[in-house]
Amino acid sequence: MTRKSLTYLSILLLAGMALAEETAFVAIPAMKPPELDGVIAAGEWDSAATGSFREINKWDVPAQPTTWYAGCDRDNLYFAFHCTESDVPSMHKQYAHAEERDSSIFTDDCLEIFLEPYGSEKSGIFHFAVNANGIIYDAYDGDISFQSGLKVACKVESESWTMEAQIPLMDLGVTPKGAELLRINLGRERQGAPKPEYSCLGQGTGGFASQDRLVLCRPMPDGDELPPVTFLALGAPLQPEMRFANTDKDDQKTYRVAVATFDKDNNKLRDFEATTTPGQETKLAYRANGMSAVASCKYSVYAPDAPDRPVYSNMFAFPGDAKEKRLLAMKIDRPLFQELLSEEYPPQRDFHGFQWIFGAGNAGNMQLFALQNALPYSNYDIAREHKDTGMANYANVHMINWLNEQLYCQELGTPIASMPRVLGKDIKSGLSFHLVIIPEIRELWLKDVKTIAESGARLLVWGDEIAEVLESQLISEFQRVPDNQALQELDAKIKAKYGQGKYGILKSVEEKDPLAWIAFRRTLNDELVSLFREAYQLAKSINPDIIVVSDDSVGNEHKMYAFSDWQGTFDIVTQQLYPRSDPNVDSFGFITRYLATLTGAREVWPCPHVEEYGASFTPQEVLYKLSAAVRSGATGFHYYLHDTKGTHNYKKYLCHERWGAPDRYAVEIGAQKLLARMPRLAFPPYDTAVFTATDSLRAIPGLMFRQRAEQDTCLHGFLAYGAGVSYRFLNELTLDNLAPYKLIVTVENTYVSREALDALKEYVRGGGNLLVLNPNAFASTPEGLDQSAPAQALLGAKATGFSDAPLHFTYGGQKVPVSAIRCPKLEPLPGAKVLAVFANGDPALVEMAHGQGKVFTLAANPCVSKLANHPDWKQFFLAFCADCGSRTQCDFWRFQLPDFLLPKPEHFQGKCLTNNFVKWEHFTPTTPCDDEVNGSYVLEPEPNHSPDIRSGQIPFSEGKLTDRPRAVMAASACKNQSSWRDWAVSWKDIPGPVSIKCNWSAPRAIRQVRLFVTDTWLDAKLTIGGQSFDFPCPEDFNKDPISVREVTLDLPAPVQATSLDIIIGNDSDKMRLTIAEMEIWTE
Repeated sequence: MTRKSLTYLSILLLAGMALAEETAFVAIPAMKPPELDGVIAAGEWDSAATGSFREINKWDVPAQPTTWYAGCDRDNLYFAFHCTESDVPSMHKQYAHAEERDSSIFTDDCLEIFLEPYGSEKSGIFHFAVNANGIIYDAYDGDISFQSGLKVACKVESESWTMEAQIPLMDLGVTPKGAELLRINLGRERQGAPKPEYSCLGQGTGGFASQDRLVLCRPMPDGDELPPVTFLALGAPLQPEMRFANTDKDDQKTYRVAVATFDKDNNKLRDFEATTTPGQETKLAYRANGMSAVASCKYSVYAPDAPDRPVYSNMFAFPGDAKEKRLLAMKIDRPLFQELLSEEYPPQRDFHGFQWIFGAGNAGNMQLFALQNALPYSNYDIAREHKDTGMANYANVHMINWLNEQLYCQELGTPIASMPRVLGKDIKSGLSFHLVIIPEIRELWLKDVKTIAESGARLLVWGDEIAEVLESQLISEFQRVPDNQALQELDAKIKAKYGQGKYGILKSVEEKDPLAWIAFRRTLNDELVSLFREAYQLAKSINPDIIVVSDDSVGNEHKMYAFSDWQGTFDIVTQQLYPRSDPNVDSFGFITRYLATLTGAREVWPCPHVEEYGASFTPQEVLYKLSAAVRSGATGFHYYLHDTKGTHNYKKYLCHERWGAPDRYAVEIGAQKLLARMPRLAFPPYDTAVFTATDSLRAIPGLMFRQRAEQDTCLHGFLAYGAGVSYRFLNELTLDNLAPYKLIVTVENTYVSREALDALKEYVRGGGNLLVLNPNAFASTPEGLDQSAPAQALLGAKATGFSDAPLHFTYGGQKVPVSAIRCPKLEPLPGAKVLAVFANGDPALVEMAHGQGKVFTLAANPCVSKLANHPDWKQFFLAFCADCGSRTQCDFWRFQLPDFLLPKPEHFQGKCLTNNFVKWEHFTPTTPCDDEVNGSYVLEPEPNHSPDIRSGQIPFSEGKLTDRPRAVMAASACKNQSSWRDWAVSWKDIPGPVSIKCNWSAPRAIRQVRLFVTDTWLDAKLTIGGQSFDFPCPEDFNKDPISVREVTLDLPAPVQATSLDIIIGNDSDKMRLTIAEMEIWTE
């Protein structure tokens, strides 16, 4: 080994690298893992590399400086940033929820990390972005289906904000041990006034991710011992070539480098080797020469005096081909529909589901929206459309009268769904209205329940994200008013009930003690369940027919609710389903099955976020995602269709799915209507289960809004789409009868009560099979008592460090890869059997018999995003479940809603001469009917209330009457970011008539004119090609003058012409007319 100081490394000279003293190079020192709390504590980052950013263009010191820190250990890269910020209140922080992962985080004030670990311009770059709310974006080579194990913590102060990050090296495919060089850039985007400022680490040209800006860095081994050979580049699938050299330029030894290549199934392909030459760079190509593509490599360095024993070895794996992952939803092979239906039909009601009311009702506000986008809008028509969807209209208790008056619910017979909403003005203590378990607010909340039950509303919904908001607001309110008596009483209650006398209301959202979170969340769960139970009884006593729907919590595996204690609090359960852009992860199906099986509910109506919610799904992808929920137990849906493009910056803002994604909306409503009338799926009895310790989830630090658990989500994929078993979830409250289950699998299980552990032991003794994917399972009680000894006795093994280069193991003749994960090194206990070993000989699967059953402990935990839906792991679970006696490959996992729900392609007749027709497809405006003709128009008289851009001749490409392609991309008028006058012309109280004289450059056969108008429309005349055509105003057309209406002037036959005149009204009319848009259509 070569011993060199960090000072030497900073000016490292390697032959052939062109790496000189003036070239940027970062040695990333080994360091103790920091506490990820967003605080750069004194001494915590002292051993890290550090520096400051420069402004990206002029390379000056930025107006808002940023200090960066970087360190590493064997498993992770660590980064910290301190960002000076002179205007904290104006920071862009539009993304605030964990489900917004992989949104355009880089449009916020954010920090970015770019990593290229292979040293090749032909390999992709890992891109991480984090805003000040701690919401992340991670992608490989631009593909957001890449899901990393990135962990972050942010803290915003009065004049700065900080971020700490941990990136697992495994996610990069390379785990450096000191010999590897990576390329890196770090950057900060500040979006504030007076103008944005971009600063970064790497000097060069182009953006942050430019190859020119990537800086060489070396993650250092523990201490400063360097391997004798440095790997300058590892290569890429399109450039399979390693480059390496002696680390010490003065080292005159010749080292042999051996490389073994493997395919994606870990089958060995070929061996290669080369030797170093002192003072020079060596290149070694490892092409597969027509065989399977190289997916991973193991490389070893041999010293001349020890040719048979490597002085250094490591391995790397290329990420999968991200370019192949274009589908954003899981697609099922050989889908089934009719064959899987039972003879049981859903309850017969006049509605089936409910939807939040957005993009409706507010006539004045929606008129501004419709004028800008030139879309027909009528309050009454929208209300009828809502009725026709077969869903109830959903709003809070204070909007029930508004629903009846503005959306005509009473007149049309549209059902109402309502939730309690305590008003802040009624809370005398001044506490947040979200604290529904505080006696004063609880009483007001129950009063709202009573009002809803008496109102005639058909559904009573407990609320939206009650638990999550309660958690965060309790912490912040206790910080704000620690002397409040009600909060002090709750604090004492938590300490007395679960907190062991010391854990109460958390002092900070940065609390790291898992026992504190367990005590806090246990108590909040109990209090909320008690409230829901009392409210259910109250509502039913007033209106026995009212249907009660559960809290609509966030779409992650819940870290407070146990769910299995909800009996007597609901008729229908719901939970949000957050979308994932990874086609290998079925988050919709997982959450639905978790909710359905733990609550035991017969009716499950989740809220699938298939609208513009962090991703833009096609209608086909929506069909796949909704199908995933149904095959896991959903019997209906409710929708929140307000999330659209432009929700944050109000540009290209379309209020609702109906206008921005009509193709997708058709699938959403069609699926809901189908579920209302089709028989339910036929599910076989459960013979497999997943045990998840609720307290292990409660122990996860951090607000529920900001993080999500991953392991059970991935396990769901293996059991559903690999093994195909009929399984359910169990927790500590549902272990009374385990006899029906051939197999129980568990991964979320660190904090488990002794009673639960004993129940699992008895299950095994009675003949059950328990598969444990966490060798540290059951290590502690929720009170923090160590129970590792009985846990290890149950497992038959204990973890002793980590296995080095395990590569794979074999089960049932099938090779199962583990190179993407860290695997604990298992030490079997007396009486245990080793069923499978890794390639290095370490135990991979250990069996321990107890009574008539067995416990199986797997050293490799595949429940990580990067292995989700991996075919070899799916095969392992299929074989293992079958070996345990579970029924596998159940057909219901192939259920898919039928393709007839997909909208048919639209075919447009003719061309739009004015080049302003816009068709929306999942919030993307398209112009499929443009005609390549120049034209213009003249308005007489000129509009006096809202004039056009100028007088006289106005080109189609510039005028307000033909500006829809520009208007739809602009700042929103209905959100006061622009004015309706920017997009429409208007005459007010002037003598008629009004004329629009149009002409264009080449003859066209004109068949139709469309105008989008509000105020008062009158009789019209169209003069074209020497002919005149009259169009009387239809009866009742002006019944609702505030609406935006489409006027269609159809010619009896196409007329060839280069001009036309539209005359509206006559000499005796007093004009009050607004025109948002005009379209002229050819044959």
